[in-house]
Amino acid sequence: MQAGNFKSGEIQRVVIIHGTNGSNAIHWQSWLARKCKYARLETVFPKLPDRSGIPKLSAWLEALDRALPIIDKTTAIIAHSSGCSVALQLLKARTDATPGLVILVAPVSPSRVLVEAKNPELRDALLKFHEGLENGEVSLLANRISKRQVIYSPGDRWVEPDIAAKLTVEFRADVTILSIDSAHINIASGHHTYPPILDAILRDPHRDLFYEPIKRIY
Repeated sequence: MQAGNFKSGEIQRVVIIHGTNGSNAIHWQSWLARKCKYARLETVFPKLPDRSGIPKLSAWLEALDRALPIIDKTTAIIAHSSGCSVALQLLKARTDATPGLVILVAPVSPSRVLVEAKNPELRDALLKFHEGLENGEVSLLANRISKRQVIYSPGDRWVEPDIAAKLTVEFRADVTILSIDSAHINIASGHHTYPPILDAILRDPHRDLFYEPIKRIY
């Protein structure tokens, strides 16, 4: 299969949702956006409002809703950090959404927000990202998603391993548990690229065409 030539049901649109502080040019999400564009996929990677300040869930959902008139089987959603709960909130709000692939990377746990978010306003804002995702809601969302994956590290100070494991079960997702030193799977832990996610999107045996050198072994 050549890039840009698709059959029905294959991924044609990639939505990348960053967490608080965004994902700058050397973050793996930015690398992924470049690679998806190179592969002629429609690539949506919006800079969400107040990402380096006090983010508001409603504003993030509004921005994503404007950018995404369609979320169907040809859509992949790749979220990182606090963007993972935003992705789930988006799917909850968009009852017509039926993405073909959702990958949640380093999904922030509410219990860790209470410990790690030192700014009370930021703490409250991040906790709101998780409201309404309890009591089986994530399991219901999974029914509308063709393929699901959760990726995390037990060395991540923003992720409670037990909560991430519970999310994986509720989401009925494949799971990848990285090494402890992979931490929050971001620039600080050396993750400037993440080829396995590109593989999952492309499902292309000629994947080397799209690779850059891997800057970290994980």
